[in-house]
Amino acid sequence: MATMTSKLPAPKDVCDLLNMLLGRDVTSGPGAPVPITLNDPAVVAVYVDSKLRMQAVIVLDIALAAACGAALALLPPHAAELAATSKALPDALGENIGEVLNVMAPLLTPPDAPQLRLYRTYQPGERLPADVASLALMFGRRLDVTLSVGAYGRGAISVVLD
Repeated sequence: MATMTSKLPAPKDVCDLLNMLLGRDVTSGPGAPVPITLNDPAVVAVYVDSKLRMQAVIVLDIALAAACGAALALLPPHAAELAATSKALPDALGENIGEVLNVMAPLLTPPDAPQLRLYRTYQPGERLPADVASLALMFGRRLDVTLSVGAYGRGAISVVLD
């Protein structure tokens, strides 16, 4: 029997991890797949196994990426609002969301399986390789929720497994 190399996290697990990391109340609600278009830029994180095979992607809309990045750095909530409105992440927020996404890797790994790791983060507007874009849009093993980061705003996240 084959061992699963990745697992979908429960919304509560995502909220708990972000709550601990950001020091803010994080709540979840139902969501839809996060779009990745020129009008709807997103942050896309690619997770791989020890043989560099893509196992999962996490897609954050710009509002959630900005909220998490600003909360991590203890910036004023207005910084997240500005980034979401402009549909662009300043370098500092981009780096911060990369750190958040790195910490999320254990949520994707089942017990007793080798740890997945963050391979690459694509910032809003960066061209995605075809295989990454295809996985991000795939139906099947995925979690789509909205998250609200206390005082910093709300946005959407999609977790998609290969």
